[in-house]
Amino acid sequence: MSLPDTIVGAVVDASNHSLALTTWSSYNTAENHIKRCEVETGVKMTFPMDDRMVVTYVGWLIVSRKVSSASINQYLSGLRVAHLKHGVMPSNLRSDMMAAIIKGKENEENSTQKKIPRLAMTMPVLKLLKGLLSASELDISRKRLVWAISCMAFHGSFRIHELLSREALTYHAKTTLLGCDIRKS
Repeated sequence: MSLPDTIVGAVVDASNHSLALTTWSSYNTAENHIKRCEVETGVKMTFPMDDRMVVTYVGWLIVSRKVSSASINQYLSGLRVAHLKHGVMPSNLRSDMMAAIIKGKENEENSTQKKIPRLAMTMPVLKLLKGLLSASELDISRKRLVWAISCMAFHGSFRIHELLSREALTYHAKTTLLGCDIRKS
């Protein structure tokens, strides 16, 4: 099927904006891993990938990259996009066997990791935080910052990534709330 260049450009642009930048970055990493996997395992990776290639890729991710089941799922989504970028329809990347491997990896993670449950921010927890902040040795500006973020998160006005950056010393200006984004009315 042939389409006019203007329509192709508009459709490609719209689809490129369908995912967050971090998702595209993860998908690129998944595609970059294909060549690394091929070199380390000696298994030729071609598109469309067959079951043997996909199992090799996932096994390599587990052994060499030591990724979690969540990352495996993300990379499989990246493989799907890599297939489309190469102009081929992806094969069944999530076969029954692959589902069993991912589920097994997830169960293994859950059995070996002690997860600290997330605590919902309720009024009693907020009061506890206030008491802990008052008793802490943090400087007053740091205490106020923690309290302000906690109150904004409690009221549900923001998603946590809008208030706090992923890393301590960096931020992404398009997704992190900055002073210039706030207007006093």
